[in-house]
Amino acid sequence: NRSGKFAVKGFPYKLGLLLHGPPGTGKTSLIKAIAQYTKRHVVTISLGKIKTNQQLLDALFDMKFAVQGLDSPIEMDFEDVVFVMEDIDCASSIVNARADEASDFSSKPEDTSDKPVQSEDDKLVTSMIKACLEDEKKYNMRNDKLNLSGLLNVLDGVIDCPGRIIIMTTNHPEKLDPALVRPGRVNKKLLLSYMGCTHIQQMVEYYCVAKLDESQVRRLSEAFDMSSQAFTPAEIEELCAEHDDVDAVLGGFEKLAAKH
Repeated sequence: NRSGKFAVKGFPYKLGLLLHGPPGTGKTSLIKAIAQYTKRHVVTISLGKIKTNQQLLDALFDMKFAVQGLDSPIEMDFEDVVFVMEDIDCASSIVNARADEASDFSSKPEDTSDKPVQSEDDKLVTSMIKACLEDEKKYNMRNDKLNLSGLLNVLDGVIDCPGRIIIMTTNHPEKLDPALVRPGRVNKKLLLSYMGCTHIQQMVEYYCVAKLDESQVRRLSEAFDMSSQAFTPAEIEELCAEHDDVDAVLGGFEKLAAKH
């Protein structure tokens, strides 16, 4: 059910999020948590595989999805999915990607044994038609190549999409065009950054299912202060997975801090 400002008549019933920060800071984990909380499926839009604006439009509005193990695609509503565009800063390379200029006509030699012989005029007309069709395809691909305008159109175009959630991620928000992340297209920009000492303590206590005593907190704090670099949640999670108890985790953390 709609709540808050979304319950106000005329207020856009859609959500756009930009998650940014260094690698390993939990952007993908947050996406999974949002999908779990909203009871939605995650649909990844891979801009690297999309060549035209029309393909992008179809990907976000067709709402038919192939599922492994099923013969036919299933249909879902906007309120059933979370669209994810990871590493959106890579879109610039997609805009300049070379269009597929492969011909629709097979190069496989035809069996002409049962076909009537074409006159030279017929052959000329046929070749001209094929050339025109090939040129039209190339023209359409060139003129509809995926670009920023097409991306902006699917994010905030005239087509209504009530209930839609789109999450974009990037490690380099400074590379993004301001038009892409302006209000109306992106409701919230969330920075997922490095961990502080308190956050590391909370994470260790959670994974080890144990409360740190004063001496253990002191060990953690001293190791944290000794390091000249920051720590990501992925690094701490890996430490907790490799060791069985708090003291072992702290020992691993001290070694990691010394390397930093």
